[in-house]
Amino acid sequence: MSGIKHLFLWRAEPFTIEVDGRVYKGAFALIGNGKGYGGGMMMTPGARLEEPWFEVYILPERANNFAYLRALGACMRGKPEVAGVLLVKGRHIKANSAHEPWVEADGEIIGPLPMTFDIVPDALSVIVP
Repeated sequence: MSGIKHLFLWRAEPFTIEVDGRVYKGAFALIGNGKGYGGGMMMTPGARLEEPWFEVYILPERANNFAYLRALGACMRGKPEVAGVLLVKGRHIKANSAHEPWVEADGEIIGPLPMTFDIVPDALSVIVP
């Protein structure tokens, strides 16, 4: 019920997202270093933990909230490349807005825009048995 209510009440707060110097406009973005998101959705299928870049899913603003359902369905099927969705790769990401939309990292709110994300090579050591 909460999701249905959100579909009717949510209003996009457009923002800009800069990926390695190229600027895009969006209503939703996901910066991924892995392909999975939210319990099985695939929004950044080209992202790899071992690669030195992010894959960025950018969803432009739509005319109405129901128009976002097509993109959601595509991600649930593992095919996010629907019309109007951009998938770009980069190492340095900056997002900014005239509003202050909240940003989440791994499901936790970390603050409002503006925000910057950078790949830091070899910042974490992982031991795999």
